[in-house]
Amino acid sequence: MNIRAGLIRPSMVWEQFLAQEGIPFGAIREPEDLTPERWSVCIVNGPLGKQLAETVSGYLRAGGAVLAGARFLRGVAGIETRPERLEYLVGEGTSPFPELMLIDLGLAGEIPREAATVRSQFNTHSIFAGDCGGGAAVLLPFDPELALADRRTVVKNFFARPERLPSERVSLVSKGEVRHLLRWSLEFLHLHRGIPYVHLWYYPDLARNVFGFRVDTDFSSRSDIDALYAVARSAGSGMTWFVDVKSHEPLLPRFESMIGQEVGVHCFDHRVTDSLEGNVANFGKAKRILEDAGFTVPGFAAPQGVWNPALAAATDKLGFTYSSEFSWVYDSLPARPAEIDRLWNTLQVPVHPICIGSLRRVGYNEAQMREYFSLMFEWKMARREPLLFYHHPSHRHEGVIEWLFSIAEERRVPRLTLGEYAKWWTVRQTIALEIRWNGRSLELDIPAECGPRESVGLRVLVDSGKEAFVPITPLVDLAQCAWHQKFLCLPPSDIRRIRDVDPRRMLGDIYERMTRRFR
Repeated sequence: MNIRAGLIRPSMVWEQFLAQEGIPFGAIREPEDLTPERWSVCIVNGPLGKQLAETVSGYLRAGGAVLAGARFLRGVAGIETRPERLEYLVGEGTSPFPELMLIDLGLAGEIPREAATVRSQFNTHSIFAGDCGGGAAVLLPFDPELALADRRTVVKNFFARPERLPSERVSLVSKGEVRHLLRWSLEFLHLHRGIPYVHLWYYPDLARNVFGFRVDTDFSSRSDIDALYAVARSAGSGMTWFVDVKSHEPLLPRFESMIGQEVGVHCFDHRVTDSLEGNVANFGKAKRILEDAGFTVPGFAAPQGVWNPALAAATDKLGFTYSSEFSWVYDSLPARPAEIDRLWNTLQVPVHPICIGSLRRVGYNEAQMREYFSLMFEWKMARREPLLFYHHPSHRHEGVIEWLFSIAEERRVPRLTLGEYAKWWTVRQTIALEIRWNGRSLELDIPAECGPRESVGLRVLVDSGKEAFVPITPLVDLAQCAWHQKFLCLPPSDIRRIRDVDPRRMLGDIYERMTRRFR
């Protein structure tokens, strides 16, 4: 039996998610090809004609598993839906999605009639997951393709223990949380069928996570930069410094003298436009100045986290290896930005969008800052999100940054620059496997053209809730694996308050918009 996801129709968005997850996948080219032995899960990512609907029904009757937007399966296996506007979905801390937090959507949706888990903003159940038509299905109330390709941005509150919540302008759709929902759906469907769930692991050398620290140098003074570099030296770690070149061209010799640090492009002029030519001129000028000064600059991070198609086209044209904009995605794994009709080349390496500056704006003291980052650290460890944070030197509080690095060291999390993680992820993208399950072992076909795989491994999950992390070898005997109980990270009971109306934040947003133009 193959462990492989099959797409009913081609989709750059779905293909990027599946490559990001690291599960073997392909297109189901002929109806007769759709069998439970060839495809461990079928992804219905578009409307079905009569013949294809009958094929999917037959696949379910034979014991197959389907992941779909509910509207695409109306009429299949008795499935019915009702329309509902979905502002957000929120987890309940219960099976099969106990770790789901809150997914902002802002999309038209269709709720499956038998939905029994995950609630909408109206507190009604919105997702069905269970037996369906002789097999198993997860029916989502929205189209994941539209959600993952969404360009909209909005200022959001982020969860914290204090009453006042930090905020930032980020992508409207919580794409990282959508990714979690999709991967948990794949896990559920495989285990429901009695099949192990297997995918490429997210971190080098089977490490449980990686820690990285991004610095946007925005107008910072020499003393601010020196103070932050002292933290990096004390921690023995590299940071990734995205340089505001116009402000810091006189300081380039200082950046050149930094030991073990990565330098990338932030900007020349601190702005992003809707013009390809304007963005190429701005960021290309910064790149040329840095390269002429002897720097190698694979990475880019836009001012204020802005992302738009003109910026994506500019980073592609300028040849950056990776970029990092939380207006496209935050709190997620690296991936190339995929829209419905376009796949951009420059890899996105997402970070957590709340920084010390965000916490200062709502009056947090250093103890509250540590409490916030401690919570984010634990959530990310449990949810397998990269521990990638960011900072501006002018926001100071170096003691908090030093403490954050010490936590990573205590937890023995490998510390990488964003460029090092992006480089490894690019290697991971070259690994294309075929995986078969024979009832006891995993049999792997490793193509000759497969990239170097020594630092890339597999995660295997079985129905007892146990997981193992193993190297890529032709045969993986599950009886010989070292198994660990999967740890759950349940959502806080009051997570909905991050979407409550906050008049203080509204006033703060007005002030932010008024002052942003002068930065």
